[in-house]
Amino acid sequence: MVQVDEKKFLEWNETMSRKHNPDFHHNHPNPMMRFLERRRTNSILRYVDPVDSDRILDVGCGAGNMLERFRRGHLYGVDISNFVLEQAKRRLGDRVVIQRGNAENLPFRSESLDKIFCSEVIEHTLHPEKVVGEIFRVLKKGGLCVMSFPNERFSIALKKLLRKSGIARLILPPGKGEESNLYDVHEWHLHCFHLGLLRELIAGKFELTAKCGNPFSILPVKWIVRLKKSRSAL
Repeated sequence: MVQVDEKKFLEWNETMSRKHNPDFHHNHPNPMMRFLERRRTNSILRYVDPVDSDRILDVGCGAGNMLERFRRGHLYGVDISNFVLEQAKRRLGDRVVIQRGNAENLPFRSESLDKIFCSEVIEHTLHPEKVVGEIFRVLKKGGLCVMSFPNERFSIALKKLLRKSGIARLILPPGKGEESNLYDVHEWHLHCFHLGLLRELIAGKFELTAKCGNPFSILPVKWIVRLKKSRSAL
């Protein structure tokens, strides 16, 4: 598991953003990767179910690829990386309010948003519990949060199986099938995320109302969950 000095987190994250540009994954030359991204985006759109009156925030908006798919609601995006924010602003123009901000200290008033989505972000943060706390704070009572995150243990086991069977060499670019670092936790992930950890983080704050595996329920390389803020939570 990667260990990062908190004082150097911004610099490290900026380096990772450039090395693993989110925009590249949405437009990946490998059709399998593009398929996975489309499945994830479609599931998040379906769970958010935006309407015109919604105030919707993308926490960790990256290059704006997912916000680009939204056609309804008052849209906002926040990211900590200047590199990806410049891409998001070019992609989205004035249609979305984009600003720099930390998921652990969101620049929004308490109970000011109807819906939030946070896709493939929480595993990159220093303090996931703070991210959940901030999402809880800025959502209205009864508001919805949609999250996606890697099912890390399952993914590692699956990749090792593919490598052992030789299939990895067929679906990965030449030379990649044998790289040992592909079969561990991703270098940009600060936490080995899984559904059990998410349940711990949301206890007393959110109700998990729906979940699906990506790309399929029987092959949950990633989890996508819909959370509802409890109206009785303090």
